[in-house]
Amino acid sequence: MIDPLDEAPKGIAEGCSATKQPRRLRVGASWSAKHGGLPTAAKACNIICGIVLVITDGLVLTLAIWLATMLRDTLAQSIPQIGSAEGFGVMHYLRAWWLIPVWLSVHAFEGLYNHRYTLWDEIRTLWKAGTVAAFALFGLVGLGRMSAGVERSTVAILWGSSLILMPLLRTSVKRLFRVIHLWEKDVLVIGAGETGVRVARAVARDLVLGYRVVAFVDDDQSRLKRPIWLSRVRPVPVLGKVSDAAELLRKGVARDVILAIPSLPEEKVVELVNELQPHAETIRVVPRLSSMPMMDMRIDRFLRDQLFMLSVGNSLAKPWNRWFKRGIDLVLGGVGALLMLPVLGLVSVLVKLDSPGPVLYVHDRIGRYGKTFRCLKFRSMYVDGDSKLADFFDRNPGARNEWDKYKKLKSSDPRVTSVGHMLRRWSIDEFPQLFNVLKGDMSLVGARPYLPREWEDMGLLRDTVLATKPGMTGLWQVSGKNDIPFDERVKLEAWYTRNWSLWLDLTIMIRTVRTVLMREGAY
Repeated sequence: MIDPLDEAPKGIAEGCSATKQPRRLRVGASWSAKHGGLPTAAKACNIICGIVLVITDGLVLTLAIWLATMLRDTLAQSIPQIGSAEGFGVMHYLRAWWLIPVWLSVHAFEGLYNHRYTLWDEIRTLWKAGTVAAFALFGLVGLGRMSAGVERSTVAILWGSSLILMPLLRTSVKRLFRVIHLWEKDVLVIGAGETGVRVARAVARDLVLGYRVVAFVDDDQSRLKRPIWLSRVRPVPVLGKVSDAAELLRKGVARDVILAIPSLPEEKVVELVNELQPHAETIRVVPRLSSMPMMDMRIDRFLRDQLFMLSVGNSLAKPWNRWFKRGIDLVLGGVGALLMLPVLGLVSVLVKLDSPGPVLYVHDRIGRYGKTFRCLKFRSMYVDGDSKLADFFDRNPGARNEWDKYKKLKSSDPRVTSVGHMLRRWSIDEFPQLFNVLKGDMSLVGARPYLPREWEDMGLLRDTVLATKPGMTGLWQVSGKNDIPFDERVKLEAWYTRNWSLWLDLTIMIRTVRTVLMREGAY
């Protein structure tokens, strides 16, 4: 990976120097000077995107209503409790025009047409808005005046289908907007250090958010002479010092600002925000609280005293959350175990034919609160794997460093069998852990089940990581897996424990599917 502060190739670096602004920036400056504020083209883009999103949501709801109607009438043939088996024609429900405005009004109230969300926050907000809209429709149907014959079963199916269709199509439209540069919004990042570069890369990767980092400012003189590489093809210049930020905004370089210097004193942060606010649409501040839990963080405001507090909850301390998580484990784990039975049988035969030894590898792992349990996996190693590993270290002394850093051998592990390589590549070796989930030793999502020999290596974060059950998948598995050093892995899983929520679990499960299919982090 190219270091963000490496020198750019000659020619490109000269074209992005602090003294020569890219053409896009100069055009933005002329727009601002001519119109005395935001570029007219930018305002037009906002209006166009908002109108298209409203139309898209309306079409998605129309499709969802049609699917709900078809499914409801089909189910009514065999389940009379759902409603009249005679059903209604599709046009009957399309004439119920009030369904769509009610739904879109909730979307507007949640800021889905004028706020920019990250991908997962967008999905969460869509689900929240869809659920609120469905309950509103249930109430209107119950009143009977505006229902026009629409039944509650149809609304329930409409809600379920919208949870899938709405995020899928809406985010696809936003990605298309980004490709054609209609959804892009220029942003200036204050701070070109490690935090600033990490934030810039994060927002650049999120196509749904739509931010385009066009410049940095930083007081470190050494960073003013060379651009920062957010990708292999697009260097971003450092255009000046932090004190130059307001002037750059006035010239139209960007419309939004990200303040990414966590070490900046509080007085300076307040002063800088007050200075920049008249010239920016939105200012986002990265606070010096990166290690604090944030998934359940809430702001309490005291308007009379001009104060606010950050309220940080502990979701794991609430018994109903643990019960709900356990219920999800039992339902999804049970369904998964039944569906996987044919696969488990086939893999058992392959493991047995590939090398001598048992089909399952049963070993002790550290569970919740440090209690050990017997973890199940398909055997992917030779029975005499430890002796093979010792011989390998004798022949390859350099491999010991990789083992000490990752607690794994990513390149060539002599212990792994031929079938074992295939099982690990697709994470099939972990399928038997579904039975650990059903037993209650593990969860579908959690920290990695650590080995007893890794007890001391977990360090001060051990108690935090072990506050929840280990999982079949987790934040480590979807964040790079074997590319992440051991100590960073422990930090990731401590962050997961502190920020645990049902939404985070759902996000990780969805990302796990992509990780397995793309074989990210597999070895």
